[in-house]
Amino acid sequence: MHAQRAAAVSFLSTVALFGVADAQDLGRITCPVMGMFVRNGLLNPDAAGFVTREQTLQAFLARGVPEHIARETTDANFKSTVCPACPERINPFEMNTIASGQLTGSPFNAPQEHFRSTGIRDRNAPFVGAFNLGERRCMPENGQWTEASMACFADVWDRDTGCPGVTSNDVDTNKRPQGCGRCESALQNPLCASQLGGAIANMFETFKDPVLNTIAQEHFRAMWLDLEFPPRGVHGDDFEAGELSGMWAPSSRFAPYEITAKAAAAGAFGLRLRRNQALRTQRMAVPVFGAASPGGALAVSYDARMRNFDAGEHLVVEARVDGANPWIVLHRQAQPAGFAFVRHVHTLTLPAGAATVEVRFRINADERREKVDIDNVGVVIFQE
Repeated sequence: MHAQRAAAVSFLSTVALFGVADAQDLGRITCPVMGMFVRNGLLNPDAAGFVTREQTLQAFLARGVPEHIARETTDANFKSTVCPACPERINPFEMNTIASGQLTGSPFNAPQEHFRSTGIRDRNAPFVGAFNLGERRCMPENGQWTEASMACFADVWDRDTGCPGVTSNDVDTNKRPQGCGRCESALQNPLCASQLGGAIANMFETFKDPVLNTIAQEHFRAMWLDLEFPPRGVHGDDFEAGELSGMWAPSSRFAPYEITAKAAAAGAFGLRLRRNQALRTQRMAVPVFGAASPGGALAVSYDARMRNFDAGEHLVVEARVDGANPWIVLHRQAQPAGFAFVRHVHTLTLPAGAATVEVRFRINADERREKVDIDNVGVVIFQE
């Protein structure tokens, strides 16, 4: 999906998972994404201060991290066939296993660093100057980070320590890709593709606006320097992977789901539901907007078209807060005239203190010939 992504990439510059910590402790966390999980208390360690791969995976999925990214990340950072040198459990504040300026391997059975790193969070506090350098070189003029500008951001540090110009903070020599020269970057030589570019690409894919395909300048900066989740909980699926993304919680009762070119509003694939099928999302975390916030709201957007529905049969789009029934109907759509895709956007004010929300698409038809095609689904949880 991304030219910079290696076979087993991850978010983690090493892994950081712990409960809520003070600012001094948070400054020691090298990975901005995991730092956000720590700061918001989305994972709790055991009495010895460790977390497991399964805890991490479930936390990622609950927060809306695409499943393929969540699994690649945990496999690449906890002991597995992908990373036999990784530990079974991880202590979040002992992740920086290679000193700045060093070219060496990460210790066995300890957090494994990336091949190269930015160094933005490799000190006891964020290195603002390093982030500013990457921002100056790569930030588009419109203030919106794109996939291409993310690749540029990774490229700033994608050379070994000791090479001319800006270089990696440190180098894990055990992870050097075969055929990659010391002073070559992935943009110069595709053989140098590594977790540096892959992790930043995954960060972008998870937190981008699903409609604009961008991350705003102030949000990307806050993610790195302040460990703040973007102010929206952004989730989306355009079905272009040819399968359901990790945002969904498919049910065997309603399977098989059709991901087919015949259901595409744009691109190669869309979702087709027939008869009485239903599909709901995972329980998605409501971002912590702050004590002074009036609360959050939910916006659901999608393209849909319907065919062969009888009177009294509908496509129903609904939401559920904190797993509590009944489901709240956002929209009930009868068969419109024609068979063209129509764009829909529905909103819901969430109750104060809401922690999670789910969205469900279902149809109440009774024949297989009755079907609905859905594409370009976006779920945004935002501050009102």
